[in-house]
Amino acid sequence: MPQFRRKPGQQRNPNAMRADMLNSVHRGIDVGEEHVSVRAQIKRLGRDEVRKAAEAVGRKPPSDRTLRRWAKNNRIPHPELRELVRRADQVQRAGGDEAAAQKWGRSVRTIRSWKSNPNHSLRDDAQDKVAETDLATRRSAAGIPNVNGRITKPATVTISGDVWVKGTSSSPTYEAHRNVDKTLDLETTERVVEARERGDEAAALAAIEEFLSTNHAVCDGYGDEFGWHWENLDSFEIRW
Repeated sequence: MPQFRRKPGQQRNPNAMRADMLNSVHRGIDVGEEHVSVRAQIKRLGRDEVRKAAEAVGRKPPSDRTLRRWAKNNRIPHPELRELVRRADQVQRAGGDEAAAQKWGRSVRTIRSWKSNPNHSLRDDAQDKVAETDLATRRSAAGIPNVNGRITKPATVTISGDVWVKGTSSSPTYEAHRNVDKTLDLETTERVVEARERGDEAAALAAIEEFLSTNHAVCDGYGDEFGWHWENLDSFEIRW
């Protein structure tokens, strides 16, 4: 186990430190959320296409001011219109009607009907291919190496902060300030990214701590009472 030094400083509220850590993880792992934001959707599709989608569901075409508000709030308030805009954007990110039809195994006519009618559903096999394309384009926009959405390269984490470490549940506790620059394995990388994608920053951080427990600090394992545990973070970055 490496030698540890405790970083001098005042104690802080544990709940506040925990919240700050999870915010750092959220900011430090880009999973392409901005790529699928309402602002990005409107920009890719164009305002006229969004207005056509509004007409398709029987709504008044939104003004420029309304579109700007939706983009700012990252929300289209009408569920059917929101769904059509999402579908049209998925088709656009797949390369357009013809490319989407080829990738998803459906006719161009079916794709056009699906993206203009919220009551039209694709079969399960096509829905799986839509989800695959959606994941792949979003992850690629975030710089995550992938093939059809599946991550192909382990991430490297660079983290600085206070940590406590116990080799086993009965061994002494070491506390220190540590700077870590470590390449994760592929399995841990997938766990981290998937946790961040579903908004579970605590699980993403725990996956990293578990990896560091056995691949950096050489603990016997990882649990609530032993292993590598960050107390607070000065910085957090993941890169590819």
